Amino acid sequence: MASSPYPFLPPAPPALPAPDLILVATQGRVVALRKSDGVELWRTRLPGMAYFVTLLVDPPHAFAHARGEIHCLDLASGQIIWSNNLPGCGYHLASLAIAGSSAPDSGTIAAMVAQQQQTASAGT
Repeated sequence: MASSPYPFLPPAPPALPAPDLILVATQGRVVALRKSDGVELWRTRLPGMAYFVTLLVDPPHAFAHARGEIHCLDLASGQIIWSNNLPGCGYHLASLAIAGSSAPDSGTIAAMVAQQQQTASAGT
């Protein structure tokens, strides 16, 4: 096993088995679907009006950023456990990562935003 570039961080816990979930985050909502059959298990509307939602899953939680706020959701129920409005950080897109992982690069995020804007423009 490679040594951590961040020796001041504790070692990451062993990975948990992935639950049978797929999460969809868009239009200020997070929706959990069962991977095996697509049945909706829960749906959570995030506070405020948001178009783009950034999502990070770290069982037993999911973290959703929308319109300048980050929310911790219970992965089993979708219930919002806590929220933080990130004072002074603005309302734009955010990358989410946990220690020992990496966030999507800015090119990937820019491509996602461009695709959403193109889709929105095509619909009008």
